[in-house]
Amino acid sequence: MLRKDLWFGIRQLRKNARFAALVLLTLAPAIGATTAVFSVLNAVLLRPLPFPDADRLAMVWKNNPAQGYPIYFMSAPDFLDFRDQNKVFERMAAFVPYERTLTNQGDPEALYAAYVSPSLFPLLKGNAWAGRVLIDDDASPGHDHVVLMGYGLWQRRFGSDRSVLGRSLTLDGAPYEVVGIMPPGFDFPPFFDLQGGYHPAPPDVWIPLSLKAPKAQGVDLNYRGAFFLEVLAQLRPGMSISQCQSDLATINARLEQEYPETNKSWGVTVVPLQTQFSGKVRPALLILMGAVGFVLLIGCANAANLLLARAVTRQREIAIRLALGASRLRLIRQLLTESVLLALASGGLGIALAYGAMRVLVALSPPRIPRIGETSLDTSVLAFTLVVAVLTGIVFGLAPAFQASRPNLTEALKEGSQAAAGGFERLRLRNLLVIAEVALACVLLTAAGLMLKSFARLRAVNPGFDPRNLLTARVQLSPIRYPDRARQPDFFKQVLARARAIPGVQSAEGIDAPAWSGAIGSLTFNIDGRPPVTTAERPMASPHIVSPDYFHTVGIPLLKGRSFDETDDARHPSTVLINETMARRFFPNEDPIGKHINFVDPPAPPLWLTIIGVVGDVHYDALDVESGADVYASYLQPYPLFESSYMTLVLRSAANPASLAPALRRAVRVVDEDQPVTRVRTMDDYLNATFSRQRLAVAMLGVFAGLALVVAVLGIYGVISYAVGQRTREIGVRMALGAQPGDVLGLILKQGARLALAGTAIGLVAALGLTRLMASLLYGVKTSDPGTFGIVLLVLVGAALAAVYLPARAATRMAPTTALRHE
Repeated sequence: MLRKDLWFGIRQLRKNARFAALVLLTLAPAIGATTAVFSVLNAVLLRPLPFPDADRLAMVWKNNPAQGYPIYFMSAPDFLDFRDQNKVFERMAAFVPYERTLTNQGDPEALYAAYVSPSLFPLLKGNAWAGRVLIDDDASPGHDHVVLMGYGLWQRRFGSDRSVLGRSLTLDGAPYEVVGIMPPGFDFPPFFDLQGGYHPAPPDVWIPLSLKAPKAQGVDLNYRGAFFLEVLAQLRPGMSISQCQSDLATINARLEQEYPETNKSWGVTVVPLQTQFSGKVRPALLILMGAVGFVLLIGCANAANLLLARAVTRQREIAIRLALGASRLRLIRQLLTESVLLALASGGLGIALAYGAMRVLVALSPPRIPRIGETSLDTSVLAFTLVVAVLTGIVFGLAPAFQASRPNLTEALKEGSQAAAGGFERLRLRNLLVIAEVALACVLLTAAGLMLKSFARLRAVNPGFDPRNLLTARVQLSPIRYPDRARQPDFFKQVLARARAIPGVQSAEGIDAPAWSGAIGSLTFNIDGRPPVTTAERPMASPHIVSPDYFHTVGIPLLKGRSFDETDDARHPSTVLINETMARRFFPNEDPIGKHINFVDPPAPPLWLTIIGVVGDVHYDALDVESGADVYASYLQPYPLFESSYMTLVLRSAANPASLAPALRRAVRVVDEDQPVTRVRTMDDYLNATFSRQRLAVAMLGVFAGLALVVAVLGIYGVISYAVGQRTREIGVRMALGAQPGDVLGLILKQGARLALAGTAIGLVAALGLTRLMASLLYGVKTSDPGTFGIVLLVLVGAALAAVYLPARAATRMAPTTALRHE
């Protein structure tokens, strides 16, 4: 019977190819958009991470509720205590992202070097493609100059030559023996920035992290206040995240009591690795999935309306079937089979559309979205599309099937009768479907309007400096080649002098990490004359190393005091500048100029820094994140807690700054031919990257809302055209009795306006509740913004009236005699 239904349904659709094409055009774009968005959602949020037992992997972070934010790092002593005392993890591993320079293989190249505890490899069940992985003995002092090479680096720089095993690599001037090559696809750890953001940068080399050494990368390993380790843990089978959280909280409370100076007020957080990868993009992707679901529902409503219209021409056929003994259930099954066939055909076309849409989505997506490159139409996506197509066919076919399967037999069997076609109940159902379409379109338009207004507000935020015509380039010096901090400023002085001489360069200065780079950290500090507090209770500020004229070059205003000059060097008392927020927050109602602060590091002798000026605030993290407390020190006055072995060169030009990149690289190579230049980007590139997530959400919501508006308007047009056709004789009588064209026009416009206003009213109420879910994505705009709601109301009602006007105008031009002879 099912086979018969399928063949009959196919014959019916072939006979009515125009109708089938209309349904395909209605549903295929909606199913295609749904498939494309789901393919991204599947790759980023749903697909398991490429590690064995990935659901048992979690990151472990420190947090300070009193300070109001997490610290995405942990100190070495705390890590060792958590590792040795916990009862919930099978293994724990620590790692530190770093940058090392390869110098003995042709041109120098900056490599992403992951310093890892050897336990990382058994934790992830990672085996070497050739050679061996790191082992515990490699982390012993004196045995840690071995390296595990990434597959990409092995192919790129060594031509896939296996003889590289056992050879020596020179990293920052020191030799490291290659003990193994990792297989392709082993890309852990990715680079998580200081704000916990994901950067898709796989390691080039893995180097053993020795926690038994007194220092690692210049950090004292015995100091509990030195947060620099990132920690990965593997849960024991059957353990939940909440159980792990509880166990580590117990250990953490004990550490607070034993080490109040550094651990008081600091907590610990366990985050599933999948969540850590996708946490920042999850809300936006879920909202986009909800939006495309609304588009699909609108498509279903419109397809249902088309089926109701087609049922008019099939009333006689269906009545004959019932008269010959067919059951109503049998007819419903046949009609649903036809609607599911239409939906499956739409799904097939939708998959083709989804392939192109998916590629566009991936191309437009921010690079920091994790695993976005893995987006594909795999079996799970195709299975999802199949399920969506079948459910769509049932959803849009069910109501028309029930309606069509109970005609008025007496009227339907009369030759040429159309009375059954224009029943009030069927018209009421079509009206309800149109109202639903308008309501759904209203929700999407409101969401898109809010996002657009939020994006405009965000673009209007003053970043605190002028990012135009600025070129940035990072230079990191080897601690082996430049072990003396006095040599590091000399290098940068020479490079900056040569950079200023490049034609087209107006000025050239430097900062350790520019805005929006994700590399802005924080340190605790003391204020001279204030009561002493523990390390955990000290205020925090973000330190920055700059060259003397940096503020003038980038356009940060000096608000009070003076800026740095060449006399602020190692031979003179240490000085700093602070930003406006720090002055307001920590020096209220007093002049901060001349005050002293101290970034305390117990192993180092105290060093008081004199505040000599106050500068404007800069949004270093993102434009939608308020400025925090910032402290600026001159690179000519190296201070032990301020890392100054790297600098981001900042060049301002009068024209295109990107054209200066080759000359800047040559300037650095003249000073040191083995020094690579990395992350060469314009400041506008950084700025655009901060907007990329919002821009994608605005673009996608705008497309979905526009599609929903078009479909809803077409639905209104179809219903009103149908209603005009059913009321042709009535209109003829009215006009014969003296009704004017304006009266008829107003009558029909009123009917369309009622549908539009009813749908808009329901949609605005629904939007008021549903848009609260996207509050975290908005900046400077309330989810109940009256201006946005008012514009949506005008757009929807205006578009609806425009759709109604065409059939209404056609009705007014109808001759009364023609209308009276109708039917």
